[in-house]
Amino acid sequence: MLREVREVEGVRSAGGDDFLADRGYKNPEEMRTKFALAGAIRRSVADRGLSQVAAAQATGVDQADISKILRGQVTGYSVWKLTKMVADLGGEAAISLRLPSGERQTIPVSSEPSTERKLGFA
Repeated sequence: MLREVREVEGVRSAGGDDFLADRGYKNPEEMRTKFALAGAIRRSVADRGLSQVAAAQATGVDQADISKILRGQVTGYSVWKLTKMVADLGGEAAISLRLPSGERQTIPVSSEPSTERKLGFA
């Protein structure tokens, strides 16, 4: 990664245009998504007035995991898991796709087990 040195008003700084890449994240786009999801989880917990224990019970994770996520420590969690947690906390979550043909698809992320799981297929 080429680090550009800039000088603004006598202050020199080195870095690129991508703060997360400059911080050493291997996949800054994924981390931006995870941080946004953690923010949605934090707002959902606050809006509902939930304790960390109650949020953990609602999402099926340990209280320690909720604490980490609320503090933005998301490297150990998948985008899917964080998205599911938003849904588990009462939010609406979906994956939106635009295929090369131009067709759009939206895949809802539900807090309910899938029909296949309910029937014992998954």
